[in-house]
Amino acid sequence: MTSEGNRAVVFERYRRDPEVGAKMLFIERTAMDLNPRQALLRDTRALDYIIEAGLTDVLDLFYERLETAPHALYEVRRFARFSSSAKKPTFPRSVRALDRGSRREMVSLLSAMPGTPTADEYGTIRHYLRNDPDPARIEHFYAVAPAGILDKEIPRFSELWEGVAGSGLFDMRTSVDAV
Repeated sequence: MTSEGNRAVVFERYRRDPEVGAKMLFIERTAMDLNPRQALLRDTRALDYIIEAGLTDVLDLFYERLETAPHALYEVRRFARFSSSAKKPTFPRSVRALDRGSRREMVSLLSAMPGTPTADEYGTIRHYLRNDPDPARIEHFYAVAPAGILDKEIPRFSELWEGVAGSGLFDMRTSVDAV
């Protein structure tokens, strides 16, 4: 969808089969919920293109799927790791599902989590415990997203995290049961 001609072909396919477009939007939204810089396209969110094209059948299916799909409350920690041999940093991360349920239940749990609530232009609310600007780009937040993202953490992440984020200061591994 990066060129106008390509978008026309893709949009025609979505008009014929709105479920395909809704699935693509669902994948993009899941990625964006856990990483606000993430999108399927380089400069614009696919959702923006679909709205602009007036593909209401795609949007209706997407929003229905988003509302009815199982969701999870996630804890996300990520930071920029710089290497002298690389032109760009890598971003080690830790993603953990704390609980699962309906979207409404998870949003309710999120509201009780620590951090500064911040909403983006797409309606995703994240509770930031830490959101440092460049170059460190240290992020620690809670967010609700569709369930299904596997817990992941690179080996030695906790050790690396402590080195960049400080001695456990932002490692608030809060149990949902304690909320």
